[in-house]
Amino acid sequence: MKVVKVKRSGIAAIMGILTAAAGMVMSSYKITGSVYVLQLAGFLMIMAALLFLYPILIARKDKEGNVRVITDVKGLHHVEEPKPDTEGQETVAGQKG
Repeated sequence: MKVVKVKRSGIAAIMGILTAAAGMVMSSYKITGSVYVLQLAGFLMIMAALLFLYPILIARKDKEGNVRVITDVKGLHHVEEPKPDTEGQETVAGQKG
């Protein structure tokens, strides 16, 4: 299964939302630079949308035709250790495992 990361797009979207909120507050207090802040917010939201779409459209599918989208980097480094075969063996407490 192929892994596609979309963390950058999430960060861009959050920054766009926060910038839009700041621009709206600046606009309500009639601060002169509010137009530029709102333009930056719009640009960040457009970039976030493109960053969301890019890996999904460009991603190659695996043999089964699946593409896996991961937003958390911790999931990429997690490796499950094989469980030991305890069938029929007794544990320290004397119970079967």
